[in-house]
Amino acid sequence: MTMMWRTISIAVALAFVLGTPNPAAAQSDFNGTWTANMRKSDFGSLASPSSFVRVIEHDEIHVSIAITVNEGERRQTGELLLTTDGEESTGEVGGSEVTGYAHWLGDHLLIHTTRESQGMKMTTYELWTLAGDGKTLQVDASVSTPMGEERLQVIFDKQ
Repeated sequence: MTMMWRTISIAVALAFVLGTPNPAAAQSDFNGTWTANMRKSDFGSLASPSSFVRVIEHDEIHVSIAITVNEGERRQTGELLLTTDGEESTGEVGGSEVTGYAHWLGDHLLIHTTRESQGMKMTTYELWTLAGDGKTLQVDASVSTPMGEERLQVIFDKQ
């Protein structure tokens, strides 16, 4: 198991064991427009999109994520509204309803989502890590479907 996935596994376990982290802990500021750096990202066996943009707005407990993914001629959009207190929220991505929740783990954000797409349930865990300069967002993700698990890492640059 690589260090990145060991970190995600530990983060998921801590979120369930400890519940909501200490609200006094320093939290990263993910606000902004983020564009995936395709040269630095690793989509595993999944096809890399031609572009991937997230517009993130968050305050103390609310996180809004507008998503635009271009895959050749196909464009997929969506919006997910989450709270970082662990309460389940809903949104829509690519025409599918998404449910999810988020937890702060110190200055990292752990996001869990589920959705059904083309008759398959998809479960995703994302661990968001902001670089010290606030200009790079690393998203380590684990995506599970009935066909198996895929791990990917997307590096976003702040615009």
